[in-house]
Parts: sequence; C-alpha cells; structure tokens
Amino acid sequence: MLDDRLVRAAERGDTASVIDLVEECRLHAPDAVKRELQLALLWAAKGGHKSTIAELVKRGADVKSPEVERGHWPLLEAAREGRRAAVEILVALGAPLDVRDHYGWTAGDRARMRGHEQLSLWLKDETK
Repeated sequence: MLDDRLVRAAERGDTASVIDLVEECRLHAPDAVKRELQLALLWAAKGGHKSTIAELVKRGADVKSPEVERGHWPLLEAAREGRRAAVEILVALGAPLDVRDHYGWTAGDRARMRGHEQLSLWLKDETK
C-alpha cells in the first residue's frame, strides 16, 4: 500500500523516496494526494526531518491543516517529540501556534509535558 511506504519513508527522513512516492501517488491515485501529503508531513514532523518537511510543503502539504484521518497536527507532534528543528521550520512555514489537540493542549504544553522545557519556552516566546 502506497501510504505505508510513504509513511515509512517520511518517518525515516528519506526525502528522495518521499518525492518519488508522492509523484507515484499523483499518477496512480490523484484523489489521494492531499491525504497522503498530510500523513507524510505528520510523520516527517514527528521524526524531526526538516528537509523532508520542506519538500512535502513544496509539493503541496499544508502546515496549516491537520492530518486528515485522525486530525493530528504536525506542529503538535513535533513539539511532543522534542523535534525543535521540525518545530522551527513548521512555524517558519506558517504553522499556526494556537492549534490545540483534542485534550486542549498546545504545542508548548505538549513539549513541556514530555520534558522539552527549552522548546516549550521557545514556543511560548513565539506566541507573544
């Protein structure tokens, strides 16, 4: 299944494979492209892969939208995992800092709860 291969490539930061798989999706399942891009963006953010994030956004992934299936936000996942470089690029690309998960937690809250205090403080400063 394409989304499994795309998720695995995004999760490990294999940008070249991500590009190939997105293009394969455009050819064989054009209706699924947005869903696949958002899912790959989520996993690239969770893994902290800046170049993969940038490439996915360049190809149409939207940092201002959650992943379609479960509504998970790339920024929130990157913050929870303490992936500062991913958080910084997502914010630079326009990810909204005011989004909340289904419990009402912000990216800063999620970072702090997982022990990423410096990242939490950085996010707090960015929201001012």
